[in-house]
Amino acid sequence: MTEEIKSIKSSPIQEFFDNDFLLSYFIKNYIGPNILPMLKRVSNRFNNLCQVHWEHIYCKACEPYHWYYGGKMKNTWNGKDWEKLYVITTVKNCLLFGTFGGSIESRQEPLKRIDVHGMMRRDSDSFDIIDPSVYTPKNLIGGRQAAASAINWKLSEIWSVGGFNPQSNNALRSIEIFKTNTLTSHSFPLKLKKPRCFATATFDANSNMIVAGGCSTLFTGAEVYSSLEVYNFGSSGSTFDIIPTTMNVLRGGHQSVYDWRRNRLYCLGGYGGGSIYHDSIEYVDLNPEMLAASNRRGRNNNNNNDNNNINDGGFKMCEKKMKFQRTGAGADFGPDGAIYICGGSPDGARGLDSLERYDPREGTFEQLAPMNHPRGYLAAKFGPNGMLYAAGGSALEQFDLFVMEAYHQEVEVYDRRMDTWYNSGNLVEDMADLTIQLWYDDRNVLI
Repeated sequence: MTEEIKSIKSSPIQEFFDNDFLLSYFIKNYIGPNILPMLKRVSNRFNNLCQVHWEHIYCKACEPYHWYYGGKMKNTWNGKDWEKLYVITTVKNCLLFGTFGGSIESRQEPLKRIDVHGMMRRDSDSFDIIDPSVYTPKNLIGGRQAAASAINWKLSEIWSVGGFNPQSNNALRSIEIFKTNTLTSHSFPLKLKKPRCFATATFDANSNMIVAGGCSTLFTGAEVYSSLEVYNFGSSGSTFDIIPTTMNVLRGGHQSVYDWRRNRLYCLGGYGGGSIYHDSIEYVDLNPEMLAASNRRGRNNNNNNDNNNINDGGFKMCEKKMKFQRTGAGADFGPDGAIYICGGSPDGARGLDSLERYDPREGTFEQLAPMNHPRGYLAAKFGPNGMLYAAGGSALEQFDLFVMEAYHQEVEVYDRRMDTWYNSGNLVEDMADLTIQLWYDDRNVLI
């Protein structure tokens, strides 16, 4: 067993316990003299296995957090072949929280910083909060607001893609890469085919970069895109190429969420041009044939039709819609196999505090506890600790006798086990139009 443990590299990513191989992988990776997993929420089957085979582990770490399927007073397993509950592990590495670019008041100047914060956990908490004593600012090569970012765990890289330059009043085509193991940045030599701000960027399981939608400028009335650009990682002579498959509707300020279990990309909400704001969700399967298929019906005059359902191999509209129209929302794929969507703006000005959960397996939405602060143009990501973090943002707010746009520096963290938001500290300053990423420090020294 000792040799097997040493032969497998530990990973911060939560595994999904739907077969014995993954259970074995977990045991080999996380059960050791120096690393004790904290099992926060588990299925009946996994609990039973722990009780039978690893009783000492179950008693020390699992029993206080014994949650059944669905929670909320349900004490029986429903017998489906997928498990809705999940396991969260904690490791000894320091959790880092990074903000990338963004806007400060009036959006006249983009932030030219990457703010890297250390995280800490108080004895009374089950989640990590920002440690104000551990902070390192790094320079972006160019200022970026309303950019997209994506993390590539395999290469220890975070890509900042596109964005907006208020001096030229144009969107950007450039890309820069931040190395999480050295905290250094460099420019990527290739550029997007289209300048895009308020686009989304996602890495699939093969490290291919997918950039979806976006706008020509930061403001209402911008040209909005439905196209996708793909960079095939590792291919000789590869460039960013606009592929034939398009979204069914124009989307900027939307969110894209990658479902790694199905190799599927979900695009949701966003601004559609004019006075259109979306509450719809659509998805495409990312195998090569699907991405290369001609989506004729998705590119015709119905491209602005939010109810257009495509069944010819391209994007397909989900039957259910979000409770609110949302642009500038935060969204991510949770370890429980569901999509979490928080905040955003229904009209480009007002902020929302709502959180909803979309389960692709059931095709249903569930309304969850609202955030403490309504905000649009925020950023939200799940950390490798299994918690959902929401940061920054802006919204129109009432101040005595007048209404003005307020920016936020608060960071909130959502615990799915308790359906509760908690304060997780503050950013360096009020900001919106930012992106965030969380990762375990994979260097030998603390920042």
